[in-house]
Amino acid sequence: MSIRLKILGIAVLTIALYAGLDFLLQQAVIQPSFEDLEREQAQRDMARCVQALRREVQHLNQFCLDWAAKEHICEYVAAPSSAYEERNLVPATFADNNLNLLYLVNAAGKVVWGAVYDLKSREPISLPDFAAEHWGREHPLLRHATPESSIAGVLLTSRGPMLVASRPMVRRDAVRDACGAVVMGRFLEASYLTLLSEQTQVRMRLTPLEAGGTPSDTPATLIQALHGPFSVTKTDSRLEVSVIIPDVLGKPAFVLYSETPREITVEGRAAMRLDAIGAGVVGLFVLLLLLLLLRHMVIEPLSSVTAHVGRIAESGELAPAPDAERADEFGQLSRAFNRMVERLRRDSATRREAEDALRESEQRFQTLLMSLDDVVWSAPLDVGSLLYVNAAVERLFGRPVSEFVGRPDAFVRFVHPEYRETVAEKLCLLRASGRFEMEYPIVRADGETRWVHDRRIVIHDAQGRPRRIGGVISDITDLRRMHENMVRNRHLAEVGELGASVAHEIRNPLTGISGALQVIRGGLPQEDPRRAAVEEALGQVARVEQTVQQLLQYARPWTPQLRRGDVRAWLRDASVAVRGRCGLTATDIEVEPGPPLEAAFDPALLEQVLENLIQNASQAAPDGARVHIQATDAGSTVRVVVRDFGPGIPEANLQRVFEPFFTTRARGSGLGLSICRRILEAHGGAIEIRNCNDAGVEVTLYLAKEESA
Repeated sequence: MSIRLKILGIAVLTIALYAGLDFLLQQAVIQPSFEDLEREQAQRDMARCVQALRREVQHLNQFCLDWAAKEHICEYVAAPSSAYEERNLVPATFADNNLNLLYLVNAAGKVVWGAVYDLKSREPISLPDFAAEHWGREHPLLRHATPESSIAGVLLTSRGPMLVASRPMVRRDAVRDACGAVVMGRFLEASYLTLLSEQTQVRMRLTPLEAGGTPSDTPATLIQALHGPFSVTKTDSRLEVSVIIPDVLGKPAFVLYSETPREITVEGRAAMRLDAIGAGVVGLFVLLLLLLLLRHMVIEPLSSVTAHVGRIAESGELAPAPDAERADEFGQLSRAFNRMVERLRRDSATRREAEDALRESEQRFQTLLMSLDDVVWSAPLDVGSLLYVNAAVERLFGRPVSEFVGRPDAFVRFVHPEYRETVAEKLCLLRASGRFEMEYPIVRADGETRWVHDRRIVIHDAQGRPRRIGGVISDITDLRRMHENMVRNRHLAEVGELGASVAHEIRNPLTGISGALQVIRGGLPQEDPRRAAVEEALGQVARVEQTVQQLLQYARPWTPQLRRGDVRAWLRDASVAVRGRCGLTATDIEVEPGPPLEAAFDPALLEQVLENLIQNASQAAPDGARVHIQATDAGSTVRVVVRDFGPGIPEANLQRVFEPFFTTRARGSGLGLSICRRILEAHGGAIEIRNCNDAGVEVTLYLAKEESA
């Protein structure tokens, strides 16, 4: 037998011996002891539950004694009076003392006064278990042998278990005869038992006994509750202990259950883990003993080889191993080691150079990929999971790398829903064509939509067989925005130049036409019908002249004369001026008050913006417009919100309101809001417009607090 097999056999036998001994110890000694502890703990918990019920019965019994000893109660039983009832026998007595039942019975067994209440609804209820008029002298709850006797315990009624207490009412004369009895009751509802469970820190429940015992001659109390031994039921998670509780009549009627978590089992397992650690320590000592026995067979032959390998590790110089002439396994090991030393000597230098070059190349490649803003990734042909993706994916998609690794739809599921089907269709052709290239929008984790350029190719091995797929995803959102802005600005510049040229060509003829029409109007009498036509023509000329003026304003370069001032005070003055100048007497303009709010702006230019917005609001509700203006601090800017309460702007037109010449009014030029935007942009600010949820349009102006350099 070889040395390897000998060592293996001895180690297996040793481990098996210790494992068997430890298992027998746990099963025969430790586990039963913890189960006994659990059983004792469960029985102590049941004792606390019984004691809690005893305390409740005793409290009720003491309270019943306090009532039985009240002054004038015997006089009331002998001669009932409404005054006594109004003072003492009212619903508040039940609610304040948590009572469901209260009966006053005279010595003949006749009910003088009695009631049963539902404490939740505070309404009287019927309880057939207690007669409403006469109980009789032999009723079990009226068998008081002495004036100090008491009857208390649990009674099963038609409405469930009830705590019951009965005490005799004793006259305060020398005779001290019982003039009757006070009987009180309290339902043992689920909420009441829950309260007891919280007090005892033990889950408990009380259920009626299906097969009752034989009643005894003497009524029993809960103080004599235990009827027979505890019964323990064990599950994996808890121990359930039950005990039979007699009712107030002395016969077994209820079963009280308590539940105890098997926490000791957990502690037992921890103890067994400690025992396993101890067994491991013992096993270590056994192994040390085993090593001593195997020293002559294994350790000494290995010492020379170990020392030789240690010297090589310290010096770094490869040298042949000794004892190569041995005929056993150590000799074979030495000879094989010497052959390996020779190969390592030949390959060490070459391998070291290759490793250094590969490490440097890989580091440069990883640094390059990590610094790219484009997402670079690689995956198998089925794209079942990503083989690699750089950190740019988190910056572009706003999601962690973990949401992409291991997902076959790593990128497609974040494509904008309108483009997702198209992208999926084109990706199906990737295997056939070998390439994929497309621009589409994606939805980031924060809800922002970004445009990307996606390029994918099929990568082949040296034999031309497809192996995997590589791709690059670039963020082109800014490029698209720059292109759109450039096209829009070029279009607006062309429109402005064309408008300025047309305005200059039209203005002079309009002046001549207006003058000629005024001369003609001056030569016509007031009653001449042609005078109205001339008036209409002059109005149209004025309208054209206003449009020409707006064209010139739109085409002119805006250079605001900025000065710092209180925006809120300026809004109050400017709104009054606009209202008077434009004749908007039916328009209610409200500027929200507040502290001074400083910003840099041109009052004359901003007044044009405010006038345009107020006129638009007035035209939206000609029968009586309401305009609300609010100025707030928005960090580095001042935000001015102008809101009307008209019908709003159709969603189809909302994106075009700032386009030149776009208007929905028959007499509008469509340049008002375009001029407003140019004025705000000249200030270095911005303008936004949106429909309000309830009604009206809200226009927001942004002004810089400080003048830009």
